[in-house]
Amino acid sequence: GVQATVEDATSWIPNETGPRVDREVSIHLKRVAEDYDVVHAFGYRTAWACAEAFGSQEAWLFSAIDFPKTTHAQLVERLNKAQRAFCVSEAVRIPLAAAGVELARVYRPGARPPIDLVDRDTARVPFDIPETAQVVAGLGRMVPERGFMKLMLAMEEVWRADPEVYLLLAGTGPEEEAIRAHRW
Repeated sequence: GVQATVEDATSWIPNETGPRVDREVSIHLKRVAEDYDVVHAFGYRTAWACAEAFGSQEAWLFSAIDFPKTTHAQLVERLNKAQRAFCVSEAVRIPLAAAGVELARVYRPGARPPIDLVDRDTARVPFDIPETAQVVAGLGRMVPERGFMKLMLAMEEVWRADPEVYLLLAGTGPEEEAIRAHRW
């Protein structure tokens, strides 16, 4: 008896905010959500839109899947209008909580790991990584918001200090080709 709709908001939620933009987005969001009891916003832009459209009067929640680009008081005020804030990790929750987001809680993704997990030493074998070497790893969609390119640039500094550190990246996305083509 549960009905859910996934609405891709990228075409109607701009990066800009302001009274006129927020009003237009609010009108659209209220119309899209009128037949639903709860709205779940994925990310900060859609959470901002929900706060503008529903305030704390309607049931809405948001998922924080990455670090906030800002913890400006206006964003925090809006995020606190949600009934719940789901954070994918403690690392995402900490800056939100420090900025005053009151309902931020960590809820781990529901996917179960495969049964045949291997220990750390066994996982190093296919990559010929010595057991004493430090490893920096990244897994996720290769999009600007995830910061893979920034990580690669930061690794240049890491390798100046310790050239024996290994970098392992896994994922696909629009930045994958540029990441693979990057040479140090």
